[in-house]
Amino acid sequence: NDTSTSSLVVEYMLKMEFCSEIERQSLRQIKGTNEAKGEDRYFFFPDLTKEKAPQDVWQEDSRYTNKFGWMLKCSESDSTNFFTPRFLQVLLVRLTCRYALTSRPDSPGQVGQSEGCIIWTKGIRWKDPNLMGEILVEVIEQNTAVVVLMKCMHNEDKEMQFLKLRSSLIREIVSIKSKHCSNLTTTQFLIHPEHVQQYPLHSVSGLPLSKVASAIVKREPSIVASSGDFLRLSDLLLFDPFENFGPKLLEELSSSCQNSREVKVPESTLHSISIAGEHSWERLAEILEVDKDLVSKLQMDTTKTKIEKCRSILDRWSSRKGTYSQLYEQLSSYSVLTGMVCNM
Repeated sequence: NDTSTSSLVVEYMLKMEFCSEIERQSLRQIKGTNEAKGEDRYFFFPDLTKEKAPQDVWQEDSRYTNKFGWMLKCSESDSTNFFTPRFLQVLLVRLTCRYALTSRPDSPGQVGQSEGCIIWTKGIRWKDPNLMGEILVEVIEQNTAVVVLMKCMHNEDKEMQFLKLRSSLIREIVSIKSKHCSNLTTTQFLIHPEHVQQYPLHSVSGLPLSKVASAIVKREPSIVASSGDFLRLSDLLLFDPFENFGPKLLEELSSSCQNSREVKVPESTLHSISIAGEHSWERLAEILEVDKDLVSKLQMDTTKTKIEKCRSILDRWSSRKGTYSQLYEQLSSYSVLTGMVCNM
């Protein structure tokens, strides 16, 4: 019957990501939509979005002290290199319903506290009061570049969530590109924090992520920006789990990615990580999902050094999990170097 046919068409459209179903509660979060009525179902079709980005979509705000920018740009060697309409369609579908209208990217459809969601033909911006921040993703430069701009207020309790969202967005965009533009040659860049507030974005220069990765491997504290100025990695990255690992540890992780992912991480490696992560042991505890009771005890323990506290965290993690695969996945979920560690 017509109802069955209609249902099949809807399910096909959803599966192919031509559209995404919007929860009734989410409608009030999207600028320009009407209130939900009756028992109707609501769907978001990127192709029906005709609006241009409002001029005030990304305003300067001194309250946002943490700023981060990332860009995926097509190779300039071929004028036919650009992100396809299909890529943009899937990008907007996923970002709208997995991120902008949900509090948890791993649970699509669960409406969170996001607000101020604005969608236009080539981008999306939303506010996340829970993280006290704003996120903007847009395809620019005649469909040859995707930029992610993020800013949030300084809050130690929310900082790691912000960093995890950053990594998740980058991984999502790279995944969509791999599926829908597999032959497209692209390069990843980090955008200077001072340029994150610049909008509209007509032409964005950035630091190649490979150059940043090289500086991390060599344990260089700063990098030369395109302007010739030295930029501290800590200002550029905010934080990255791999930034203090050094060449030996990164080489070991790289080898494990290729040869021994399910092998348990040995004691010697845990010791090396505890030295590398001594100054960020509390962050490492959150990354490795160690129970908060242990963290609280270590915070009050004045007899242990930071290295010893870090080792306690690693020992607790190792007792529950402990393989190279699990270590790499958990660290990567907070890193901007997603997929690059195994190629260092």
